[in-house]
Amino acid sequence: MNIWESLLYGLVSGLTEFLPVSSRGHQSVLRTIFGVSQADPLRDIMIRISVLLAIIVSCGTYIEKLRRDQKTGRRSRRVRHMDSGTAYDLRIIRSAGYPMLIGMLLAAFTGSLSSNLALVALFFVVNGLVLYIPEHLPHSNKDASKMSALDSLLIGLFSALAIFPGISRVGCALSCSISRGSDRQKALNWVLILSIPAVVLWIIFDFISIFSVGIGYFSFQVFLGCLLSAVTAFASACLAIYIIRFILQRSDISGFAYYCWGMAMLSFILYLTA
Repeated sequence: MNIWESLLYGLVSGLTEFLPVSSRGHQSVLRTIFGVSQADPLRDIMIRISVLLAIIVSCGTYIEKLRRDQKTGRRSRRVRHMDSGTAYDLRIIRSAGYPMLIGMLLAAFTGSLSSNLALVALFFVVNGLVLYIPEHLPHSNKDASKMSALDSLLIGLFSALAIFPGISRVGCALSCSISRGSDRQKALNWVLILSIPAVVLWIIFDFISIFSVGIGYFSFQVFLGCLLSAVTAFASACLAIYIIRFILQRSDISGFAYYCWGMAMLSFILYLTA
């Protein structure tokens, strides 16, 4: 990728990581447009580290609350409802995190799907349905203390669907949480924290890929392009978190379904013309 392509790739990767429209699906489309045959694991690692930093920066206050409540819970040997229920939030994040990480281990078998834009188009369609349908079901405003073990399990499993390019982790987890009756803002907090171990696991997969197939052609220009992608991804990821918070305060995420279906059409057209 040249400099401008690297900037655009980082911008889109950061935005679509937290907007519910699938970063991996967009990356597949961009690589096809740029004429890049396969993903660059070094670039992906640097972008995902930037995304990880964006979560920590944007959610620092909430992360600190979770850390403080965890210490309090250990001292008292029981979960306590304090600081707006963040101790209960920690419980649901843990319960959802285990099935999510187990499901994500299947990513080792789905990595090659990114190169097939017909499948990417199909997954964009599925993602749109997942975003659209729950927003038209009855809602409530449950916090973590009222969510069941089944709710946590489903949130974790829906998060793991992001192993398929075109399906958004944030979008699926949010839609599942909303359909189970959770408060939108609280659900977003859970999903953002769940993104931390998910991104770390993707970074591990990328390192394994480097050790398996090598880093390929490397030069200062290549490193500069990867660095530009990472810096742009950090800024756009922070912006995306702000945007999704703003949207959930005033509306719902069903409108993103139409965008996903549009991306499905674009992906399929690129597949036919490639």
